[in-house]
Amino acid sequence: MAGTLSTMSLSPNDLILSGILDVPTLKREKSPIMKELKKAKLWKLVNEPIEFLSSPDDVEQFVIKCIENKNHNIKIPKKHASLFVRIKNLVDSILKLWKNPEYQTPQPNINESTWGHNVLKTYN
Repeated sequence: MAGTLSTMSLSPNDLILSGILDVPTLKREKSPIMKELKKAKLWKLVNEPIEFLSSPDDVEQFVIKCIENKNHNIKIPKKHASLFVRIKNLVDSILKLWKNPEYQTPQPNINESTWGHNVLKTYN
């Protein structure tokens, strides 16, 4: 699949650069990636509809508390604890990036895929 990227014309913010397969675009453009996935019998997995789940009611307030308190001394709710720990870690990663001077002013070398990569890099 990676070998097909050189045959495609990609924009700087193309979703594939963030590891996201834009299924409607792949279908519309009869993408080489779609052909490779079909050949590997993986297209059905990619083409599955995404199931959206509702989140607990207090997630939004939890994120606000994390940001306001710079993620210090945040009490993790017992119900859905693993979700709230992950949210706290993600907010912490974003807060670290916000302090980075490269993100304080617009930079030509920072695009959506760079941002996503750096959030995930600091998240781990």
